[in-house]
Amino acid sequence: ALWIVLSAVAVSHAVFVQQRWSAGRPAVSIRPFHELLRMDITVSPHWHIRPGQYVYLWLPHAGFRSCFQLQPFYVAYWDDAPGPRILYVLTRPRASSLSTRLYLREWLHQRRQPALLLGPYGRSIDFSPFGTIVFIVEDIGMLRVLPYIRMLVQASEQRRVMVRKLQIVWQMQDFGMAVSPCTVRIRTDPNES
Repeated sequence: ALWIVLSAVAVSHAVFVQQRWSAGRPAVSIRPFHELLRMDITVSPHWHIRPGQYVYLWLPHAGFRSCFQLQPFYVAYWDDAPGPRILYVLTRPRASSLSTRLYLREWLHQRRQPALLLGPYGRSIDFSPFGTIVFIVEDIGMLRVLPYIRMLVQASEQRRVMVRKLQIVWQMQDFGMAVSPCTVRIRTDPNES
């Protein structure tokens, strides 16, 4: 009974917020991307998201069982252009039964589908007081840190953070080997080479 009440409140809140913005429901475009599933989610320009946050996506057209599932998806990138905002999500098809069904149902590909989006959820970590940051990621976990990297580089260019060095260790399971650590040095002085 508690689950039903909380689900009804969450869905009602999401519908109310979307109607208040007068932007209609979010639309999702689904397509396979190499061996991944790519989703482009068009939302209202008032929709704010921060690095490290995720959204729940409800896709009733994906099948009867999908009507009872809310799948969390981490946002890898989003446009900051004026007008409708597009959130980009990449996931492995085998990450969940919903992702697998979306990957295999070809009639859903390349068509914009209405959806219900809940979120964003999750806490964004503030890296501004640190000088050196090391990200250790595996496989498509790299997509979760891309928004942080983008934010840190932009903030460093505007001199709003103390970060001077980013180090990324990325291991790919598919290739059976670890990618060498990648070091990114953020230039803080325009005269530095």
